[in-house]
Amino acid sequence: MSEELLGKGKIPTQIITAGPNEKRKANIEDSFIRMIMSAKKNIFIQTPYFTPDEGFYTALKLASYSGVKIKIIIPRDWDKFYMKAASFEFARELCQEGVSFYLYPGFIHSKMITVDGKISSIGTTNIDERSLSLHFEQNVFFYDRKFCLECEEIFRKDLAQSREVDQCYYNKKPLI
Repeated sequence: MSEELLGKGKIPTQIITAGPNEKRKANIEDSFIRMIMSAKKNIFIQTPYFTPDEGFYTALKLASYSGVKIKIIIPRDWDKFYMKAASFEFARELCQEGVSFYLYPGFIHSKMITVDGKISSIGTTNIDERSLSLHFEQNVFFYDRKFCLECEEIFRKDLAQSREVDQCYYNKKPLI
């Protein structure tokens, strides 16, 4: 982040926690879905694991159907082979719905979502069912255009290093 951004003023933020206890179980996922459903232009996501549950998956499909450009960066190299197989299946299906996927060279551990350069979320939450429903997680939501544009710039730099893949790529890959 630039010194100019961090050295001036205050950035409106919201800290959201979630966990397996019923009281806070879906706070972060609900916030992610609200972000996605509010998108008018673009959604950028970086995540080391991509096995969304039905609600998150449906929100992405609906946003894509509405003309929102969705770009998701996932790892090329995985720390868990079974997460790769599961993530690739979700990516293959969403490619059919107009969502763009990119493979980062190596393992990417960034967990960031940004929407329309207006709102960003950075935290511990992966886009996977375990993270969304079984783990205690915490994310910070930033409501500042300058900060969000900085996040988008980080995303674009990672995107420039990544390789876009399409449905044909996933169709050629064996499940395991």
